[in-house]
Amino acid sequence: MKKTLYQILEVASSARQETIDAAYDLVGQRLHPDNNPFDPDAVNKHHMVKDAYRILSDPVTRARYDASLSAAANPSPVIVTSVAAHDEESAGWKKPAILATAALLAGWLYLNHSHKVERERIEAERVAAEHKARIAADEEVEKERLALRAAESAEIRRLQAEREQRAEFERFRRDADANSRRVEAEEARYRAEQTRQQAEKERRARSETQESERRARAEVQDLQRKAREAEYRILYGR
Repeated sequence: MKKTLYQILEVASSARQETIDAAYDLVGQRLHPDNNPFDPDAVNKHHMVKDAYRILSDPVTRARYDASLSAAANPSPVIVTSVAAHDEESAGWKKPAILATAALLAGWLYLNHSHKVERERIEAERVAAEHKARIAADEEVEKERLALRAAESAEIRRLQAEREQRAEFERFRRDADANSRRVEAEEARYRAEQTRQQAEKERRARSETQESERRARAEVQDLQRKAREAEYRILYGR
């Protein structure tokens, strides 16, 4: 006997939507082909679970499916009632006529029910197609959102790389300025030391010159003194 969609999801026909959602997650995970690698029919079972959830998760398609289940469970109540009524009034009727009438009525009901089921099937397929289209549209929107997020992430990384490059350049510039200032300071100290040494040499040279002049003056004075003494002796005979 073919299972109903409720039996496929292992829930009661009166189950609430959250129960159906939980059952779909549980049964779908248990019957997933990845979890049943040695079951050749695992893919079909998993598709049956997905189709059952697709119909039962939508209130409209679920209501139509419940109506079809009810019609299938009670295929010909009118026939039974009609036959019973004919049996009660069959005093002047013949059995073949009753059976022919019942057969015609049953055929009409079966044809009407078949048309109704076909219409419901077409409507269910239309709703399923719309649901798939909505899912595809949602997936496209999600892809666009992810692409936008990836682009934003790339832009953020690019801006961060530019900031890091600017920071690195600024550090390099500061280091270069510091090195330039250190070189200038070293050159200034060197020039100051050279100036000090030159001034010291000049001072020593001036000091030596002054000492030479003092000695020369002392020698001149000594010679002048000796000359005066000699002149005095000559003049006074001493």
